[in-house]
Amino acid sequence: MDTAFFDSKAEQWDAHRTRVLRAEEIYRKIIAEICPQPYSKVLDFGCGTGLLGFHFVDCAVEVTFADISAGMLEQVCKKAATLGSGSVKTIDLTEHTVTEAYDIIVSLLALHHVDDIEKTVCGLASHVAEGGYLCLSDLDLEDGSFHYPNTAPHNGIDRGAVMNAARKSGMHVICNKTVYTEQKIIDGAVKTYPIFLIIGMRDINRR
Repeated sequence: MDTAFFDSKAEQWDAHRTRVLRAEEIYRKIIAEICPQPYSKVLDFGCGTGLLGFHFVDCAVEVTFADISAGMLEQVCKKAATLGSGSVKTIDLTEHTVTEAYDIIVSLLALHHVDDIEKTVCGLASHVAEGGYLCLSDLDLEDGSFHYPNTAPHNGIDRGAVMNAARKSGMHVICNKTVYTEQKIIDGAVKTYPIFLIIGMRDINRR
């Protein structure tokens, strides 16, 4: 599941209603735990078509969408154009790195696609502003069937590894919950895949 794979899927990505509903539900679970301020700067890491990040557009001063797929970022730009808003930015992670600080960083089902989870979590945490939040939602450990017949670098993620990386970076973990359960039919059988939400907070003067 490389960049070309996601580029090829980008245009029809949102046609899968399950993805849209999942992002809506996880957004609701995030804002139930934190209090976005109208001056907040938000980063959606591994954004895909921005299904999670666009929910923050009306309650943030700026939302930045970062991904390795040019095709996905093209869909983000198309959505932003329909909004007529100047509050949306994009970062192509194949050419640029995250350099700014954000009040809220969110990520939905992106971490299991990166090779080094600890490095990525620590890197994201370093860009959380004082008093800000790192909100990571991903698959619990599974048997690899979630993406079958395709593969990803990780078959879900050990929550403990995510929390340890966040704490190592000076974050205070304030949430560790199962917030969504997805079901798929695999070889005629229904399989269940829990999705967690881990939120770390950057305490003021704790950096």
